Amino acid sequence: MLQTRTGKRTAAAALQVAVDMVNEGLIDKKTAVLRVEPAQIDQLLHKQLDKKAQDMAQLIAKGLPASPGAAVGMAVFHADDAVEEAKKWEKSNSGKNRNIT
Repeated sequence: MLQTRTGKRTAAAALQVAVDMVNEGLIDKKTAVLRVEPAQIDQLLHKQLDKKAQDMAQLIAKGLPASPGAAVGMAVFHADDAVEEAKKWEKSNSGKNRNIT
């Protein structure tokens, strides 16, 4: 008995496999579209570095991998500033029903 599991691949790889299979006549275009998940298409729409530019780029910092999202509020870069902004917000919104997590 052979143990198998689903192969993991990036969104770009999934799209390339689908295109290649259409070009080789293995599947039709409709099947290819159905094989690429909507979340993978969403990943491809986020800004990315060109591969050549990435190879020439100089690393200046490291961070956690993330993708663009949506947020509301003020950006602060120091803990003391965050505390001050929270106090201002509390003062201006006292007595209002709010849900903050």
